[in-house]
Amino acid sequence: MYYVLYLASLCRRRHWPEPLYESFAGPTGTGTSTNAGTGTRTGYTCTVRVNNREYQTDVACESETLARENAAMRAYLICRNFSVNDGMYPAGHDHGGVVQGIPVAIGTGRKG
Repeated sequence: MYYVLYLASLCRRRHWPEPLYESFAGPTGTGTSTNAGTGTRTGYTCTVRVNNREYQTDVACESETLARENAAMRAYLICRNFSVNDGMYPAGHDHGGVVQGIPVAIGTGRKG
């Protein structure tokens, strides 16, 4: 449960901007908690931007913190080998149907 810290450390070592997290809450399928009032299921997903590439959770998580950790884990496991795979999954790797490491236009979506 330390991938948020690992990712921040990786960014500092490589002189990249700090990771930018964006979390979303919404109705989802399985593996999430149920709202007591409405009976609908909600879960959290997260997207993290690292070195102008976006990585996201592959499943809905029970909390925003877990969603951030999941996104950080996916980004870290790819970016730690950035010089080898250019920040994307290697060819033939099963990534759950979610394409990770899509380049984002520089200057878009940065807050602050």
